[in-house]
Amino acid sequence: MIKKYYFSLYCFLLIGTNLTAAPKRVLVINQTPSQQKELATNAIQSKYQCIYHRIYRQDHSLKHGSMKNLVQYMKKKYKRYKLDGILCTQDYLGNICGCLLAQQLKLPGPSPLSVLTCHHKYYSRIAQARYVPQATPSFGLIDPDKVNKSLQKLPLTFPFFIKPVKAYFSFGATPVHSKKELKNTMGHSMPEKSFLKPFNAVLLEHTPFALSANYLLAESILKGHQCTIEGFVRNGTCYILGVTDSVMYPGTISFHHFAYPSQLPKEVQKRMAKIAQKIMQGLTFNNSFFNIELMYNPLSNRIHIIEINPRSVAQFADFYEKVHGLNSYEIMLALATNNPLPIRKKKGVYTIAASFALRTFANGRITYSPSKNDLEKIYQAFPDAHIQLHVQKGQTLSEELQDGKSYLYAVINIGGKNRTDLMSRFENCKKLLSYTIQSFDENHIEL
Repeated sequence: MIKKYYFSLYCFLLIGTNLTAAPKRVLVINQTPSQQKELATNAIQSKYQCIYHRIYRQDHSLKHGSMKNLVQYMKKKYKRYKLDGILCTQDYLGNICGCLLAQQLKLPGPSPLSVLTCHHKYYSRIAQARYVPQATPSFGLIDPDKVNKSLQKLPLTFPFFIKPVKAYFSFGATPVHSKKELKNTMGHSMPEKSFLKPFNAVLLEHTPFALSANYLLAESILKGHQCTIEGFVRNGTCYILGVTDSVMYPGTISFHHFAYPSQLPKEVQKRMAKIAQKIMQGLTFNNSFFNIELMYNPLSNRIHIIEINPRSVAQFADFYEKVHGLNSYEIMLALATNNPLPIRKKKGVYTIAASFALRTFANGRITYSPSKNDLEKIYQAFPDAHIQLHVQKGQTLSEELQDGKSYLYAVINIGGKNRTDLMSRFENCKKLLSYTIQSFDENHIEL
């Protein structure tokens, strides 16, 4: 496996490709409005016909009762469509459903075992300790029903970090400083059993793992510069797209924004790429995107893996277009259908791009959300901005899936000529995005 920096390459050629061929059919699982918008460009629609399928009911439960039933239903339904590929950028069940269905329909995609190993944070850490031990923090398992016994076996002392073996966003992730704090936190750190049930069922059917997801992972507290490296593997070759910096709201572990390209030294980024290549090779992960959250400590000059996600970061897709002139969805679709990898036809307009997460730290009700006219005014001022509205007027912030520590209500993706220009454009865009939130906490002060 050879590591390559995708956007520094100029050697991809569409040799032997019939540019007038019929568009390839791609099943897109659990699409979002933002994703549908990005997949509706002329560059994509000229080559791909996207068919959309949602796997959740309105109450977020899985359709057809189980993953096994769902995949069998989708296999029967889409076999007659003669699909060329499957695409899903959504975490958890969407991503798992996509790889299982691709296997059933004999389409390009990663093996279920490699995907599920990434999703199960404990077995992912075991793989990391095997293939990239220098990038793996100390870790251990905590059984919520046997805390005292678990602590006796734990290769860690307080303080340490805990998070569910399987969760969403950053739910349940928090540092703990004593046994008392651990026990007090326990009830808020584990996802609902209904959330874990379909995942545990898939583990039983598709892995040799002895342990379910009904545990907490304990690990050393990592400090430093957090970032995400994104890439993909095709036919055994690992390509790196780039490194994106993660910036938190002050004093929290809730993301404020992600900025690309990273400000980290190139030497550090190259080390990160080597770690990514080695662990994805060890997992035998293939023919799909991945992203790895990392922590670089400038004092010790060490890099540690926070977690591995066996999917692309949909939120970053337009970063590469703004900076390099090529949206990562074009690469994802080529990968999903075994098409030639796309060529950069132009340079990006900006030198930096970012995704800003608009949050509040107290629950509340939306009394006004941006109207269609409001959004049109924003797009007139910022034509290439991407706006995602997570809640609408009349909704309570807690109605949407959140990280357990804050309440996300909108996301703004925007580019800039430099960092100062980026922040200025973001602030001006934010002012135009008119949200009014009635907080349920009278004493709440925004960060």
